[in-house]
Amino acid sequence: MNIVRGTMLAAVAALTVAPAAFAQQDNQQRGQQNGLVNVAINDAVDVNDNTVVAQVPVGIAAQVCDIDANVLARQFVGTDDTACAISQETAADNNINY
Repeated sequence: MNIVRGTMLAAVAALTVAPAAFAQQDNQQRGQQNGLVNVAINDAVDVNDNTVVAQVPVGIAAQVCDIDANVLARQFVGTDDTACAISQETAADNNINY
C-alpha cells in the first residue's frame, strides 16, 4: 500500500509543477524574453513558407531598424510585434542569426 501511495503522491506533485514549466516555455516561444525585439528578415522563409523573425537585443534592433532604442524598448520588448524588416545582408552584417 505504501508503494502505491508514494507513486500517487509523486504523480500529483509532477502534475502540479508541469503547468508552470509549460507556461514558461510558451512565453519564450512567443518572443517574450527580456531585452529582445522581433525583427523580420526579408526573403527568408522557414519550411512552412513563413517569414523568418529573429529576436535581437534592443541595441542591435535600434541600429538595424534606425529607431531609437527607448522607443523600441517601450513599444516592442516583450511583445509578439515585429519592430521592422531588414534584408538578409543587413542581418549577416550585424551577426543576426536566424
